[in-house]
Amino acid sequence: MQYGSMKIEILKKVENQVFNRTKIFFSAEHGSKEATPSRKQVRDVLTAKLGANKELIVIESVKSHRGKNISRGAAFLYSDKASLDKIAKKHLTKRDAKEPKVTKKEEPAPVAEAPVEEKAEAKPTEDATKEANEGKSIEAEKKE
Repeated sequence: MQYGSMKIEILKKVENQVFNRTKIFFSAEHGSKEATPSRKQVRDVLTAKLGANKELIVIESVKSHRGKNISRGAAFLYSDKASLDKIAKKHLTKRDAKEPKVTKKEEPAPVAEAPVEEKAEAKPTEDATKEANEGKSIEAEKKE
């Protein structure tokens, strides 16, 4: 199943009848220039691939491997809403309920180019040279 250029493969399913859920281990291959897929993206693809209700899937983790365009993770598919409410970790259900922040890539505002004034090389004038020499001689007298 694909989401954009992301492909998800289900690696393993572990049925847990006590908790009325199935733990799903998956691998997500995403483009080399794309970030780690969001929980929402993973959940949407798993929903389509498993034919399950989106509200019954809780993403446990999604982690990318450094230098690779593959992420691995785990999710829970609950058999009913009551089991989900009773068993699922609340912080995970809150994370999955949040919509990811969409950041706009804003182009930098064009910078108005200020006219560049050409600076002539500053040549020391005779007055400036005399003042500098007088300042040095005054300092030398104070030291003595």
